Amino acid sequence: MANEMYGRILDNPHFEPKQIIREIELEHKYTISYAKAWRAKQNVFEMRFGTYEDSYDNLCRKYKGTILTAIGVDGNNQVLPVAFAFVENENTDSWYWFLERVKAQVVCSRSNVCLISDRHAGILEAIDKFQHGSGASPAIWPDVHHRWCMRHLAANFHDKFKNKDLMDLLKRLCSQNQQRKFNAIWKLLDELTAKQQAADSSASSTARTSKPFSEWIQDKPKE
Repeated sequence: MANEMYGRILDNPHFEPKQIIREIELEHKYTISYAKAWRAKQNVFEMRFGTYEDSYDNLCRKYKGTILTAIGVDGNNQVLPVAFAFVENENTDSWYWFLERVKAQVVCSRSNVCLISDRHAGILEAIDKFQHGSGASPAIWPDVHHRWCMRHLAANFHDKFKNKDLMDLLKRLCSQNQQRKFNAIWKLLDELTAKQQAADSSASSTARTSKPFSEWIQDKPKE
């Protein structure tokens, strides 16, 4: 039925199922159901354009790349997208290019802006170039501040240590607003993570270097 109605439906995409029913009645003296007519129209579109499901399979292959986004917070404490860009890869050069334009078009002359991100090496190196310059290039954003996103940090921490009690301790650390309590929890995290790493190393046939929390968090992430 789709083959028979193919040309007429493509010529008039608004060709309704009830019109298909009438066409079949006139040509074949046979009455089909509305559902069958509706399916015939859908089949024509799928024959011509493919299915909706197939279109998702093709998007990632036709439109390659990565989207970079900058999200702010408005006066009502609601998140607000302020910039996005499609780049070939997520690396130092692409993040530097993107953040350079965010500074020029969004931040403008505002001072002491704080960027919060995960610990992707490309972001860290791009921000370092903004703060301190690179080679003969001067620092063009020396007063920009940078902090790590607690959620991403916790995800990386869990991948490394895989311990719920240690995760809870990390969350307590990130929520502290008193230096004394912060230092005490940091010290405890150091002790407990070092013990776990030592225990894991002794239980494994593969020798591994034990690193406490304070060493792990300073490791330079891979790009």
